[in-house]
Amino acid sequence: MLDRTDSPAPSDSVTLDISGMTCAACAGRVERALAKLPGVAEVAVNLALERADLKVSPDIPIAKLVETVEDAGYGAV
Repeated sequence: MLDRTDSPAPSDSVTLDISGMTCAACAGRVERALAKLPGVAEVAVNLALERADLKVSPDIPIAKLVETVEDAGYGAV
């Protein structure tokens, strides 16, 4: 799990279903891509469950999270 504690803003919990991951490297790629977004405080990608659990600032659009996963080469809903 990547944690960026420099953000004192309140956070919402978001879970995304991720498709297309086949190995730990895939999960790491998704995790790093999401962690780079401004407003993402924490992200943990679980390969076995095919999901990403995030803590994000309330103003980050879910569509931006999905777009980021898709830009990394995977599916997200």
